[in-house]
Amino acid sequence: MNKLAFHREALEELDAAVEWYERRSVGAGARLIGEVVELVALLGELPRSGSPAPGFDPSFDVRMSPLRRFPFIVVTASVADQRAVVAVAHTRREPGYWSRRIR
Repeated sequence: MNKLAFHREALEELDAAVEWYERRSVGAGARLIGEVVELVALLGELPRSGSPAPGFDPSFDVRMSPLRRFPFIVVTASVADQRAVVAVAHTRREPGYWSRRIR
């Protein structure tokens, strides 16, 4: 299995989302983390999974993968020759706000 690195801001997004869900329903934050961990493990095994994100240089291979039970996508890309999670983005937040993280 290839372990994916997390961009610092992607971890911050995930932490904020977990806190938000946990404040509203005990255990919801843990369920969110579990779903992200499960998806990221799958993406480490199958790095070409997810939908290609339009508008990026193909060399970055930017891909978006939705969570099943939460309104978030996990965005992965090849950055500095390593596959990484660049965003854990809410689907109703400004689309592509995370694009500046890919260089």
